[in-house]
Amino acid sequence: MKTWKNIKTTRKRIKKSGKYHFKMPIENIKPGKYRVNAYLTPRGKDWQDKIGDQVGQNLTVVDADKYVKTINFNNMDKIKSAKWPKQINDNNEHILNIKYSLTEVRDLHIRLLNRKNWQAEGTLKFKVTEPGEISLPINNMLNDFPAGKYAWVMYLTAVDETERLSDKLGKNFILGDIPAE
Repeated sequence: MKTWKNIKTTRKRIKKSGKYHFKMPIENIKPGKYRVNAYLTPRGKDWQDKIGDQVGQNLTVVDADKYVKTINFNNMDKIKSAKWPKQINDNNEHILNIKYSLTEVRDLHIRLLNRKNWQAEGTLKFKVTEPGEISLPINNMLNDFPAGKYAWVMYLTAVDETERLSDKLGKNFILGDIPAE
């Protein structure tokens, strides 16, 4: 993937729809990151004449008996961002997406607060093992909570601890058909 150099190509004539198995003998391949691409072309044509979209899959070649994924931790524990609708007027599924950076394995705490009295309506805790993001599908909000003003509040702690290691990040929203702020 560093040079985007073609290492090996294999072709198979496809006569009908279905699943096909391809053997791609690659000898003496060096450890590193690679990408396998698959696409359809008319007979006798190549990539420039492909039909539809190309499908790709990344893979890592290692020179060890067992692959151990290396994790690139950050230099700071931080909730980087959160996405959530500003107003919810239905019971459909909505996705709470949270991005975070970590210095090591942490607990991600997520609290749903009622802004009327700042009491917690619900709490979630997830052990996060590498920097990245989490997407939580949440539905039936109108059935489970009364209409009003709410906030998701997120922060990081050491595993099984309560003291915050990161600043809190809040995401305000309105539940139900009440006037916006």
